[in-house]
Amino acid sequence: MDHKISILVSSGILSSSSSSDSSDDEQRLGIIFSNDNVHSKPKIKDFVEKVVHKFTDDEFKRNFRLSRVTAYKIISDFELSNFYPKYTSGKKTVSAEAHMLMFAGNKTVIRITAQVFNCSESTCFHVIERAMDFLLNIMPNIIKMPNTNEEKKETSNEFKKIPSLIAGIPNILGAIDGSYISIRKPKHNIRSTYVNRHHDCSITLQAICDVKKKFLDVFTGTPGKMHHARILQMSFIYKDQYLYQVCGSKYHILADSAYPLEKNIITPNRDYGNLTVTEKQFNKNHSKTRVVIENTFGLLKECFRHLLKFDFALTEKDANFVLACCVLHNMCSEEDDFITTELPQEEPQNITLADLNPRSLDARTKGMAKRQILSNSL
Repeated sequence: MDHKISILVSSGILSSSSSSDSSDDEQRLGIIFSNDNVHSKPKIKDFVEKVVHKFTDDEFKRNFRLSRVTAYKIISDFELSNFYPKYTSGKKTVSAEAHMLMFAGNKTVIRITAQVFNCSESTCFHVIERAMDFLLNIMPNIIKMPNTNEEKKETSNEFKKIPSLIAGIPNILGAIDGSYISIRKPKHNIRSTYVNRHHDCSITLQAICDVKKKFLDVFTGTPGKMHHARILQMSFIYKDQYLYQVCGSKYHILADSAYPLEKNIITPNRDYGNLTVTEKQFNKNHSKTRVVIENTFGLLKECFRHLLKFDFALTEKDANFVLACCVLHNMCSEEDDFITTELPQEEPQNITLADLNPRSLDARTKGMAKRQILSNSL
């Protein structure tokens, strides 16, 4: 304090004499040193140790949307990865446990999350970024199409094991569809570009899943206004012909009428009032099987409530967060660790634009021929 006062005297801010001006100096000192008592934001200390560790398994899952077993398996992997900071220049490191719990927690704002986990808002932001980067890094090992003949055969056979999904259609590798993810208007973009048919600002998540409700391929970030068939054409699995490489001539995925009919993408027959009994039965069985992708989207959004509405300013951040949640979803699938409350199923996109820039007429012709063979096999 004396050192500070001597500096103020030498700079002329305070008087060195003991005149009647001393009262003015005292007033100046009160103003200057009142800033020494900086207000620190109140936070909850040791929340993980004193509260989370005392949660029952049900309470833990209710708060963090993951079972304790799944959560700590992910935490262990994250702690061993390069994404977890080992050195922070003398500052206290946020634990790997807190990193993943912040990310997986129920939908809330960063301000509240920072208070609960006893860190600043900027630290909380960086913590969530690290957790998201880690999940994106392991995504190729978690979300992938079956590649070997054994994997394809096993995936196809799984569709025949559950009684409610025995639809009779052979050689199915999965079902594809799109789901809207509500977002705020992206920065530096026009809102109307992202407004979907429900008049909501959104991006679309395109996904392929198997009968176990596990994602095999995901693609997102495209505006909600864009048609599903156009999104398919933009996705890597289609434009790089990876779907054809995986399916070959034997296997296929199921899609609704918003998608183009091709040899590896089987859509239902269009009903103009002249369908045969066999074609109607095929449509019924097709619908029974394809509904698995609708159920998968429902589980994803029920488990990770962030997906009901994003508040990021950039579409890239929206897309990365969705993909990270899809990785967590698959890890939950491996442990059969899902929230059981059911959400209403999404309406199918009943825009009948099957010929929206098709890859070729030949591809559609082959698709029709294959669909007819599948119909006759029922």
